[in-house]
Amino acid sequence: MQIDEVRAKHAVQQAFQKIVKPADFDAAIVEEFGRQASAERECCQQTYKVILSESESDFWKERLFRALLNDPISVQAMAAHFCRTSQMASHDDLLKFWLGKTEATGWNELWRLNVVEKLRLIAEVLHGADTPPRRGVGRLPYIVHPQAVVRQLKEWGYTETDDPIVLALGWGHDLFEDTRLGKEPELLMSFAGEDRNQMEVVVAGIRTLSFFPAKGISDDEYKCQKRAYISAVAKNAPASVLVVKMADRLCNTRDFLDGGDPHAKMYLDDGMCLFERRGETKQPQLVEATLDEVRFDADKFFDEWIGRPFN
Repeated sequence: MQIDEVRAKHAVQQAFQKIVKPADFDAAIVEEFGRQASAERECCQQTYKVILSESESDFWKERLFRALLNDPISVQAMAAHFCRTSQMASHDDLLKFWLGKTEATGWNELWRLNVVEKLRLIAEVLHGADTPPRRGVGRLPYIVHPQAVVRQLKEWGYTETDDPIVLALGWGHDLFEDTRLGKEPELLMSFAGEDRNQMEVVVAGIRTLSFFPAKGISDDEYKCQKRAYISAVAKNAPASVLVVKMADRLCNTRDFLDGGDPHAKMYLDDGMCLFERRGETKQPQLVEATLDEVRFDADKFFDEWIGRPFN
C-alpha cells in the first residue's frame, strides 16, 4: 500500500497533541483516521507500539516519540531494525549518537544530510566502538584510516558535489569488515532517508570492497584467498569502487612504512593489479604520481631493512 507521508505526519502530530498517557495513542489514531484500516493508520500504530512495547528504556521512548512526530515514515524503518529488545543493547551507542544529534540539528535536517556526511558520522561512531586502534606509531584510533582515504581521494580530484558515492565509500569502505555492520549490512539502509538510491549503491560498493576469508584456514590459504579477492576487485569493480581500493591500498602501505613494517613493499606489490585500470580514474596522472611516490618509499625502506645487520 502506498503511504501518504504528509497525511501520516499530520496524523501523528494531531494524535500527540491529545495524548495524556501512552494508552491514549490508539484512541487518538482511531479518532484521526476513523476505524477503517489504512496504510497511514497502520504505519503510525505499529511504529508506536514497537517503540512502546519493545524498547526497554525511557531514553529511547522519549527520543523516538519526538522523532516520530517529525518523520513517521523514516522512524518506522528505523524501528524495524533498532527497536527490538534483542538488538537494543548492541546498538546503544549508535542510537544515542544518531538520536542525540537530533536535539541540536533536528530530525528532518539530520535525516536529510547528504550520503557523504551520513557515512562519515556512522564510520566515526562504529569504528570508535567496534574497531581496535590502527597498528603503527601511536596506536591511533581507527577512524584516522578512513579520514586518510577520503583525503587521498580529494587530492585526486574527487568532490562531494560531483562524486558523492566515491567519498561515501571512502568513509565507509571498512564498515562491513571491521564493525558490527558485517553481520547486519541492511542496517545501513535504515539511515538512507531521501538518499535511498545512493545508499543502495554505497552498500553494494562496500560489499565489493569487503573481504571475508574462510574461517580456520592456514596462512597460505588466507594469502591465496586475499589475492583472488584483490584480482576480482581489480578486474570487475566499477571505477567508482576501484579508485577507493587504490586509495585504501596506498594509505595502508604508508601505515606499514610509518610503523616500520618491512611488509609494506610486499603488501603494495600484491595490490599492483589494482592500478592497471588507473586510466579510468578522474585524474590518472595524480594517481600515477602518488603510486610512484609510495613505491619509491616502500622500495627504499625494504632495501634499507634488508641491509641491516642481524644481532
